[in-house]
Amino acid sequence: TESSYFAMNLIQPFLTILAEGFIVIGVIILLLVFDPTSTLIVFSIVIVTSLITIYFFKRALLKLGTARQIHENLRLRYINETFNMIKEIFLLKKQTFFFNRYLIEEKIGTSVSVKQATIKEIPRLILETITIISFSVYIFFFLNNQSNELIDLMPTLTLFAVAAFRLMPSASRLIGSAQAIQH
Repeated sequence: TESSYFAMNLIQPFLTILAEGFIVIGVIILLLVFDPTSTLIVFSIVIVTSLITIYFFKRALLKLGTARQIHENLRLRYINETFNMIKEIFLLKKQTFFFNRYLIEEKIGTSVSVKQATIKEIPRLILETITIISFSVYIFFFLNNQSNELIDLMPTLTLFAVAAFRLMPSASRLIGSAQAIQH
């Protein structure tokens, strides 16, 4: 129903943004203390990527959200009509007609929900790809400098890897929650 959808897509995402926001801020402060330059570069890339991802998928999610709402309302209307006219339906033997009408809206609504869920997962995949590319580029530039050795890179790389391991799910949840609130 719309009330449960409201709770799941407004209240819960808001609380998720609040909780994950504190975690992200804490990790960013730790990384800024340890290596400010690399932290600013990495988080600039992640923020720009996140904003582009949100912008790119905003229209599609809005369209799918509207379609889901329309088909959910039609489905509920058909259920109400069926129960209100149950005697007439059985007397006129129109069960198949009403069942098929409901089933069409149910299939469309389910299809829209699957598309919506799929699009909501894409930002996580993009962020993971950007993270792997960032690590690779960081290692390449660090090792390309003649005075640096791999052993010098390990503490910084380890800290950033642990931070990424913790922040990747947070970033995905933040983006997903922002998208849920918008749609």
